[in-house]
Amino acid sequence: MLKFVKTDTFRANVNVCLPGSDPQKPVEGSFVATYRHFDRAGFEALVDEQLGDAAFLGRVLVAVDGIGDDSGNAIAPEAQRELVISDIALGAAAVRAFVENLSGAAAKNAKPSRAR
Repeated sequence: MLKFVKTDTFRANVNVCLPGSDPQKPVEGSFVATYRHFDRAGFEALVDEQLGDAAFLGRVLVAVDGIGDDSGNAIAPEAQRELVISDIALGAAAVRAFVENLSGAAAKNAKPSRAR
């Protein structure tokens, strides 16, 4: 039996591929994002607003963990959140992870289909 526990937020791994100096070797990594949880009506209303990625993330992204600077030093949590909102590649990956986790696509992709 599934035990449903309603929460205001959820955490998700965000996989990202950043362009680097060598086009054959992009920089791959991941971070953990905490998002606001929406019910169906709230999510549909948010989508209907047709916000750009930065404005959308400003509404749904609560916190970020796991991003360091180019020297490998930790960045302050609020600075990590602002970096994700302002950077095109990080922001696009965070939006994808949010939608995939709410739609169930992440779980579907993690489990092999019986039809395969």
